[in-house]
Amino acid sequence: MSSTFHGLNTTYSGLSASQRQVETTSHNISNANNPYYTRQRAVQANKVPMNDSFGDLGTGTKIMTIKRVHDEFVYERYRRATEHKEASDVTKNTMKEVSQYFPDMQDLGIFKDLREYFNGWADLSSNPTQTAQKEALKSKAEILTTDIKATRAELHDTQLELNSQMGVMINEANSLLKQIAQINVKIRNNESDKTNNANDLRDQRDKLELALSKIMDIKVFKSAIKSDNTMLSNNADWNEDYVLNVGGYTLIDENGSHGIKFDTKDNPYGFGKVKFVREDLSEYDMSKDVRGGKIGAMLDLRGRVMDERDGEFMDGQLQSYIDNLDTFAKGLIEHTNAIYSKSSQKEIRSNTLPISKEVNILNLDKTTLNLKEGEFDIVIYDTNGKEIGRKTIDIDENTSMKTLVKSINKNSDDNADGSPLNDVDDMFTARFANGKFTITRDDDSKGHTIAIEDSKTKPTNISGVFGLNRFFEGNNAKNITLNRKILDDSVEIRAGLNAISGDATVANDMQQLQFDKIEFMDKHGKTTDETLNYFYNIITTKIATDGDEANSYSDTKTAMFNTIKNEFEAISKVSMDEELTELMKFQTAYQANAKVMSTINTILETLLGIKR
Repeated sequence: MSSTFHGLNTTYSGLSASQRQVETTSHNISNANNPYYTRQRAVQANKVPMNDSFGDLGTGTKIMTIKRVHDEFVYERYRRATEHKEASDVTKNTMKEVSQYFPDMQDLGIFKDLREYFNGWADLSSNPTQTAQKEALKSKAEILTTDIKATRAELHDTQLELNSQMGVMINEANSLLKQIAQINVKIRNNESDKTNNANDLRDQRDKLELALSKIMDIKVFKSAIKSDNTMLSNNADWNEDYVLNVGGYTLIDENGSHGIKFDTKDNPYGFGKVKFVREDLSEYDMSKDVRGGKIGAMLDLRGRVMDERDGEFMDGQLQSYIDNLDTFAKGLIEHTNAIYSKSSQKEIRSNTLPISKEVNILNLDKTTLNLKEGEFDIVIYDTNGKEIGRKTIDIDENTSMKTLVKSINKNSDDNADGSPLNDVDDMFTARFANGKFTITRDDDSKGHTIAIEDSKTKPTNISGVFGLNRFFEGNNAKNITLNRKILDDSVEIRAGLNAISGDATVANDMQQLQFDKIEFMDKHGKTTDETLNYFYNIITTKIATDGDEANSYSDTKTAMFNTIKNEFEAISKVSMDEELTELMKFQTAYQANAKVMSTINTILETLLGIKR
């Protein structure tokens, strides 16, 4: 049976509900400028009615729970958009920096150096004995080699810079993972009472997830989605269980967080591998599996798979530019030296070769020594520049350094004059020891000089590959430099085949080199036939194209991020206009309930007065 006191209880429930709604609205307003706060709503429902002789009699209202207005599906898209935007920004900024290393569009850089270098040979061909022309050529060649090395070093330094940033990012990621795991424990404890919702803790976790998404692509798995269309049609939040995964490795589960580390040991440059550390402290390289975010972009740029031979990378966008520059420099070195080896010198001396005496030189790794089956001539000149001996040497599937030396030293009638005393083997001796291939003259007093001429129809590439009679030292963009003798004295530069004054055969052939298609071989053994200028143009064009694509991709991802962010904020962000409207509604309800309670109080006083 109802009573006046029943009315008081009903009215009190209305006052309590209105007060809680005002408090919730106040909480929203106070966090209006918090970018990671999700607005909340008090879910109100009527209490179970009483049954009397007149039927069901309402007993007032109650607040069932307080929920955040959150759509997990939109949030997930927002998180992925954050990851994509951060990755594209890193790529865009890095490519902008890299493009500065190749200022060839402004008629600067290596392209200009190459043109000036060949102009130096053209000037020398006009005055093959003039010291000033030789000094100018030496200077231009030094500028070319210096800029090639400097450009490669800048690309390598960019790799190292990205590598250092990754180490910092890994530390930050570990901190975020631990914080998320700690919040998960608090959420489980808080929500052990099924009527409670750990709204603010979930907001904190979302904030940490977004921060982690900026670093790498995370996959978050939560079970038991709960939708509540009675509050809002797009409201959907997850219950638990919670698992966070990166590249197939579980970093957070119900047992807590599992660490990742940046392992730089055993690499000469300090390049690190991203490793997953299990509870038993065993480690797994996950560098190939981490995608997205800043670290994913950095790995794509720097490289993921290390080359254990030299500590650099087998992949990576920056590494591809380095490899292309190395291929360009190697082609320049080999083909320049092949021409320069035709100029006669006192002796022939190779680079240090990574081969043994017995091994077939054609079966060696082509990326190391790109020798070909064919033939070359050894040419001997006297002090007047007259050719006095020539021997043809074959290289085939049976040639080793031992047999090569034997073929050169073999007693033969090279001049076909019947004399056994005026042939190549009578004036010079070939040797191979400690990785060095040499051909030295037997009698310095006779002043004989020696040159190597590769076959025009069946070239072996031996002069360029072995570095015989070389103009350039080195075999890539990292170590390219001028021959030490030429660096010490530009007079050592030879413009002709022999010592005859005015011969410019070599200088003329050097000029022609810039127009000839030559073979470039990369470190994977792939060959390309192009001119030096065109091959270098391929490198710069690729970088420019990649930079334009990075800019376009970043703009697209930024626009997409802004769109999804706006959609997310439209659902979850606090609107001051809406909150003030809600506040007025709850205030009115509170005042109305207070008026009812005041009326009931007057009735009670009247009843009590009648009784007295």
